[in-house]
Amino acid sequence: MIHVQTYISVADNTGARVVISIRSLGGSWATVGDTVIAVVRESLPGIDVRRSEVVRAVVVRTRRSVKRPDGSRIRFNQNAAVIVNKDSNPRGSRIFGPVAQELRYRNFLKIISLSPEVILFIFMVQRLSSFYKEHVVTTICEKFSYPNIHKIPRLEKIVLNRGLGSTASNAKIVESSTLELIKISSQRTKVTYSRHSIAGFKIRRKVPIGIIVTLRNMRIYAFFDRFVNLTLPCLRDFYGLRTHNFDKFGNYNFGLKDQLMFPEIYDNQVRNLSGVNISMVTSSRVDTEGFNLLKIMGMPFRKV
Repeated sequence: MIHVQTYISVADNTGARVVISIRSLGGSWATVGDTVIAVVRESLPGIDVRRSEVVRAVVVRTRRSVKRPDGSRIRFNQNAAVIVNKDSNPRGSRIFGPVAQELRYRNFLKIISLSPEVILFIFMVQRLSSFYKEHVVTTICEKFSYPNIHKIPRLEKIVLNRGLGSTASNAKIVESSTLELIKISSQRTKVTYSRHSIAGFKIRRKVPIGIIVTLRNMRIYAFFDRFVNLTLPCLRDFYGLRTHNFDKFGNYNFGLKDQLMFPEIYDNQVRNLSGVNISMVTSSRVDTEGFNLLKIMGMPFRKV
C-alpha cells in the first residue's frame, strides 16, 4: 500500500534509484497496478531522468500483501515501481525483479513483456482446489463411507525445512539458501537459531541452524500442484515415492537430496547443494486415509 511521501524503489534502467510518491491517481493510496505521481529522490548522474524531476510511475511490487480473487495473497520484500510516460509505456528498456500478474489485468502488457519473471499461480490454485472439491471428496466418501462431510481428510499444511549444518557460519550460503526456499515456496521463510551452546557439536548460542517455511490455505494447492506436475518428473530414475514414510497419524514426510530438480532454481545460481525436507500434514487419523488422500490428489507412490 503506497501512501503520500512513501519511498519507492525504481525497478528499471532509467537511472532513477528512489522516488517519493506525492499523489495517487487511483485514490488516497495505491497498490499493485496503480499509477502514482512521484518525485525522483536519487538518480545516477548523466541520464535523462534527473533528481527532483516529477515523473509518472506504475507500482509493480508492494510490501503489504495483496489479496487475489481466489483468496491467496501475494507480497514482496520492498515497494517498487516502473517509470512510465503519458501512454503508460515504460521509459526504460529493462525491468529488474519479478512483477505481479495483476499488471496484465491493468493492460500494462509492455511491462509484463520486459519483466524477467511474472508471479502467477492462480490457475494452479484454482485447478487443484476445484479438483479436490469435485473429485477427491466424492471418491473418499464412497471408499470410507464417512457419516459427516467434516470427517473427510484434507491437507492442513505443508512444511519445508532445511538444515544448514557446517555452512551456518557462511553468511552468503545462509542468504542463498533462504532465497532458494523463498523461490520454491513463494513465501517468506523463517531462520531458526540455536538456543544453547553445545561444545560437542561446535554450536554456539544464537547461531542460524536451519530455515523453515509453512504453507497454509491456498498456497498448499499451488505448491502441491507444482511439486507433483513439474518437480517430481525432473528426477532421474524416479519410480515413485516410498509408502513407508507415513507416521502413525496420516502425515507424510520425505526428503530431497538437492534443490536442482525445482524449476524455480537455476543451476548457475546455486552456491551449495543442500536438501529439503518436506512434511505434508493431513487431518486424517490413520495412515490409510492419508495415503488415499495424497494418491487421489496425484501423488505418485511407488508400486509395491
